[in-house]
Amino acid sequence: MYVRSRRAGERVTASVSRFLTQKLLLKVNAAKSAVARPKERKFLGFSIANDGSERRIAPKALDKFKALIRDMTRRTRGIIPRVMEFDRRAPTAAFRLM
Repeated sequence: MYVRSRRAGERVTASVSRFLTQKLLLKVNAAKSAVARPKERKFLGFSIANDGSERRIAPKALDKFKALIRDMTRRTRGIIPRVMEFDRRAPTAAFRLM
């Protein structure tokens, strides 16, 4: 939830947490719940600009994605990874490369 001030954020967080725990009987994880600027927080790998106009991939998620792409497209790897499949028709029931 986005509110105008830190004080309002703390008030809303307290009331929502109280509602979730007392009425819906749910647990609220205090480590994941915080009052902060939108730029400082991320949600599902995305962060939002302070005015709410811009959504972007969070820096940590972007670094993880870039590392994955670098690993997949490394030039010095030498071979193309192939998928192994279990072959039941083979007499020894072996694995074969596809």
